[in-house]
Amino acid sequence: MTLYSAKIVDLGKIVTGKTPSTKNKENFGGNIPFITPVDMSYNRNVFSTERYVSSKGTESVKGCILPPKTVCVSCIGSDMGKSVITTRTSVTNQQINSVIVNEEHNYMYVYYLMRTLENTIKSLGKNGTAVPILSKSKFSDIDIQVHDLESQCRIAKILSAYDNLIENNQKQIKLLEEAAQRLYKEWFVNLRFPEYENTPIIDGVPQGWEEYAIAELCERINAGGTPSRRNKNYWDNATIKWYKTQELQDCWLIDSDEKISVEGQSNSSAKFFPENTILMAIYASPTLGRLGVLDSAATCNQAALCLKADETKISWQWLYEKLYELRDHYNGIARGAGQQNISGEVVKQTIVLCPTKRIVDKYTQIVAPLFEMRRILQKQNIRLTEARDRLLPKLMSGELEV
Repeated sequence: MTLYSAKIVDLGKIVTGKTPSTKNKENFGGNIPFITPVDMSYNRNVFSTERYVSSKGTESVKGCILPPKTVCVSCIGSDMGKSVITTRTSVTNQQINSVIVNEEHNYMYVYYLMRTLENTIKSLGKNGTAVPILSKSKFSDIDIQVHDLESQCRIAKILSAYDNLIENNQKQIKLLEEAAQRLYKEWFVNLRFPEYENTPIIDGVPQGWEEYAIAELCERINAGGTPSRRNKNYWDNATIKWYKTQELQDCWLIDSDEKISVEGQSNSSAKFFPENTILMAIYASPTLGRLGVLDSAATCNQAALCLKADETKISWQWLYEKLYELRDHYNGIARGAGQQNISGEVVKQTIVLCPTKRIVDKYTQIVAPLFEMRRILQKQNIRLTEARDRLLPKLMSGELEV
């Protein structure tokens, strides 16, 4: 096994992304993935993106087109250092520098190498500006230690075994999510619920179903809060999970990126909510409307709304799917000059058609195991990720021989 000194530019062609003109709507809505930092959630491969560009939009940035197996690294903003691999022809925005890996290097190895450089990239990006940024030239010039190609392939194979398991679990999670959504749509949108044939429809509403404001279906609804960053006591020796909207990915919230102290929670508007509370992002497209479910008691920042379902009327699983259904509606009515948002009051006052408790209970009996299996798979992925990340620096530094 041989390690030699190099720079990132030696790994392949470096490409900085570019956004097609948003003034021309024909540039978007196609089938070419448009990768931005929002799509870089520490998954290895990019299988889908929030937005897609058209062939016309791709042609307008033709110098920035990326082939499959390109390694993309975020180099601007709070997501600096995140890395992903393209799975098909893609383009990125200008926040991302990408490496089209040459034949002398293994693209999967380069991805894992970039993962070890996350802190370096963040450090180099702190240049006194309001938004941290690492230019293409500085990114290209970063010093690295690289293994010989044979060792690269062995290291990539070892680490990929973990990511393959993680991705398989993610596919199962997606299938479970889609199964719950299909059943919800069939019962509560298409109104093909059990015994629907024998249920009278009065003014377009099944007998026994009633309209409620979402506030009437919840025990509590509160926005979160952020303790003052100036007071270290609010953030030191922290034990309370504190979620940000970037962490809401329509899944269970198991562990937060940051935690706050008891003092920080009690001296801010960050309300404490129990397990199975739903968090919904109410600020900033494309995250607006994204959901998360608390795996354990926690709180969140002010850009999220916490909703605790009133289980005497509905289940939290039904409320989760209802909020998911309302996402397009909320994005359509969002307002704001700097960033699009909706108020907590708008959510509270939203009128929804609520089934009878008997129908809700039947639905919940079916989907509760699906949600629970999603939680189990997510926890498995956390353990796999931790094991991979412990191994990663040891393999890359040469501490462990392969």
